[in-house]
Amino acid sequence: MSLTIIIIMIGALSGCGANLLKDEKCDAYLEQSIEAIAGKDKETFQGLFWKEIMESSETDWDEATNDVMENWKGSLESYEMTGKNVNVNSKNFNTKTYVQCTYRVVTTEETYNVVIVRVEDKEGLDAISRFYFEKNYEK
Repeated sequence: MSLTIIIIMIGALSGCGANLLKDEKCDAYLEQSIEAIAGKDKETFQGLFWKEIMESSETDWDEATNDVMENWKGSLESYEMTGKNVNVNSKNFNTKTYVQCTYRVVTTEETYNVVIVRVEDKEGLDAISRFYFEKNYEK
């Protein structure tokens, strides 16, 4: 009987482990971001970001978007999530969840490490709060 319980637990743990590096919303934001960047569509790219972040930061969003579009090379060929971190922030019953997804992205010209942080809350907010990429030099 205890052997059956151990086998069930191993099966349950291995099933959960397969989903630890899955986040369909991050995947969708990654795909939409890269499509907008490769297509030089600043309006669509900026539209993916959380408005409060854009309004409250001192970042020049047009300049930042131009930098991203000038330095990104190629269109999406494939990607693989390499890490995920979830952080819950609660203030005065206003709970926001931040999900950081890290990817290895292969384009037609380069390979990149990409980090997307998305924010969501119980009122329906779901947007990107951070997008970062760097060239991946590993062969």
